[in-house]
This record gives sequence, C-alpha cells and structure tokens, in this order.
Amino acid sequence: MSISEIYQISKLNQLTIDFIKKKVSTQLQELKTQIESSIVFFSSSYIDCSDGEELNNDILEPKYMSGYKTMIELGYENMAKINMMLEILETSDRSQTNKFKYDLVSKIIFSSGHFLNVFNELSIISMTKNIEKCLDRSTIYKNWSSHTMVEEIHNLHKGREKFALNEKINIFNHYINQIILQLCKIKLELKDTYTE
Repeated sequence: MSISEIYQISKLNQLTIDFIKKKVSTQLQELKTQIESSIVFFSSSYIDCSDGEELNNDILEPKYMSGYKTMIELGYENMAKINMMLEILETSDRSQTNKFKYDLVSKIIFSSGHFLNVFNELSIISMTKNIEKCLDRSTIYKNWSSHTMVEEIHNLHKGREKFALNEKINIFNHYINQIILQLCKIKLELKDTYTE
C-alpha cells in the first residue's frame, strides 16, 4: 500500500437517523435482512490463493490490498450497520425477552471499532514489513561487497516476503471465517424473534 492510498470508512449518520424513525417491527426485519446480506458479502470476501498464485507476490499483494480496502470500506459498513441496528433495537423494543436476545447478540459480534482495529493491524503489519525490507536491503548493499552473498540474501528476503504475505492472507481469511460464524450465530439467535 502506498502512503497515498488512504481508505475511508462509511458515514452512517443519515442511516442511523432514518432507522430510529421506523417501527420496531421494521427495524427488526431490516436487521435480519442486513445480517443475511452481510453473510453473503463476507462469504465473497476471501482472498483466494488457488491456481499457483501463492507463489507469486506480484499477483497476491494487489489482491490482498484490494481485500483490505474492501474490508475498510464495505466490511466496516456492514458491521457498523448491524451494531447500530442492535443498539437501537435494544432501546426501542420494549419486550424484555427481545432485549435479552439483543444484548446476547451484541456480545457475539465484533464491535465496529474492534473490526476496524483488526483489519488496520493487518495493514500496519504490511507497511512495517515493507519498511523493514527497505532498511535491510540498504544495510546489505552497504556492508557486503560479494555479489553472490548479496544475491543469496536477496533470495532469502524474497522468501520472507512470501511467507509474510501468506501469513497476512491466512489471518485475513481467518477473520472472515470468524465474522461469518458470528453472523450465523446471530441469525440463529434472532430466528424466532418477533415484535408486535
């Protein structure tokens, strides 16, 4: 990721203002719909390393950065909407049974802030690795005069880069798995939830 590539999270103020004006039954139905669409969204968000691409950083790094951008922009929006809807429903739905369910569901799902921290941490790891790589290379070329040694160390760096990228992609896909699990658990919890 270059420094000029900065991704913005969605502004949800109008959505929130509009949501509180709706009847509780509509709010609950929209939450269930949002959970369904979020499951579909996150299910399509894995970074795929099939077809031998796992050996090609030039293909995988842009895929990873595209996935990261999608999570910051659209993944965050999905999670923030669900969290916002849950918080409003906890207040607007007067049913004590439903309040208990909303509270339980709120404990299952990543908060919007936690979601953002998880994926931003993956980006920081990426940037830190690139800085380390540049510093290491400058030290190598300054201190080693043997071309063979420089080439060998350069190859080791390439191997480390591949491992680091693979590690980031695995962590990214792991978090997608976790989010889908959370959303499916929430779907089950809210399955028999109704309002008058």
